[in-house]
Amino acid sequence: MAGRPKKLLNNSTRNNTKEEIIEKERQEAELNKFSKIDSEPPEFLDDIAKEEYRRVIPYMQELPISNLDQAQLAQYCSFYSDFVQASELITRTGGVVIETEKGSKVNPAFTAKEKAGTRMQQAANTLGLTIDSRLRIVVPEDKKDDDPFKEFVSDD
Repeated sequence: MAGRPKKLLNNSTRNNTKEEIIEKERQEAELNKFSKIDSEPPEFLDDIAKEEYRRVIPYMQELPISNLDQAQLAQYCSFYSDFVQASELITRTGGVVIETEKGSKVNPAFTAKEKAGTRMQQAANTLGLTIDSRLRIVVPEDKKDDDPFKEFVSDD
């Protein structure tokens, strides 16, 4: 299904009808029916990725996440591990630019780090691991009052 990602009902700025509100509440209640995500990392992850999984899983469990999202979280952790390992390799091999027989060139570890960082960021956005994506999930947006005459009417 193409289109904008769905927002939780409390975060929507749209003026929904009663029927739409009931339907959205039903859909959101369905999220809680899925089995909770496993707190132990998948075996195929390396040690760095497992450590990152264990670091973020307590926070992830506060979001509407289920076992169906574990592959996405594992992917994020794997990219995190690639990012860390590439960073360490850059430090060991002499920085972003390295000297070869043919002259200076960009360290391949830097390219790997850059790609892992980009993919890690994309996965983090999908999972709600960035402040911006978390705000879209948890913090309701202020609804603006469209009535320009409201200030002139007293609530007494």
